Amino acid sequence: MGDERGMDPFSYGINNATNATEYKNGTTIIQTLVDVVGKNGNYLLDVGPTSEGDIIAPMADNLLAAGRWLKYAGKCVYATDYWYPASQDPTGSYRFLTTPETFCIVAFNKPIHGSVVVDAGGVVLPIQKGDTITLLAPTNGTTTAGQDLEWSIDENGVLTIDVPQRRLGIPGLVCNLMVVTTYRTRMMVSLGTSAALALPEHFETECPKTSSKRRSDSDGL
Repeated sequence: MGDERGMDPFSYGINNATNATEYKNGTTIIQTLVDVVGKNGNYLLDVGPTSEGDIIAPMADNLLAAGRWLKYAGKCVYATDYWYPASQDPTGSYRFLTTPETFCIVAFNKPIHGSVVVDAGGVVLPIQKGDTITLLAPTNGTTTAGQDLEWSIDENGVLTIDVPQRRLGIPGLVCNLMVVTTYRTRMMVSLGTSAALALPEHFETECPKTSSKRRSDSDGL
């Protein structure tokens, strides 16, 4: 699977008729990236420079915003494989990825009443009693990376993770969840906007091995 698109919704090159608000924002970039990677794909994002070779501010700023999210939550993107039982839940609210040691869940919606509820539609999530779920989040004085969260799983396999509002830290966050879990040992969670977890406050509120190639940070977005 591959996904190729430009930051400008109308053109792969620079388009002076495009309004600054129409370029793909950080939330959209991250959500698309996670969705494609979770389906064993590659994401190509075109950035059209001006005739002088400059990247205009609306493009550069949104790329940097996506990069800030990847800085603390990229371990759920880089060097991951798709999870072969399911790439997402039936509602499309979550994406699933794996590494040899962890299982990642990326939520595209804000936790409701302080809880993230993951129903994989009958697919058994690889977590059991004794595993640890840890929040992946930026460090800003209130929220720090590596915070363990309370969780439970019912007889139907529905996973509920408690995410107190105070742990989100940054005002205005639309929480997208990224869960990383170490098989039978540790799980980590990262919250963000409707695109992926813990995005900067200016983000819009609109976050067995089967893969033949693993991704690394050298592959870029």
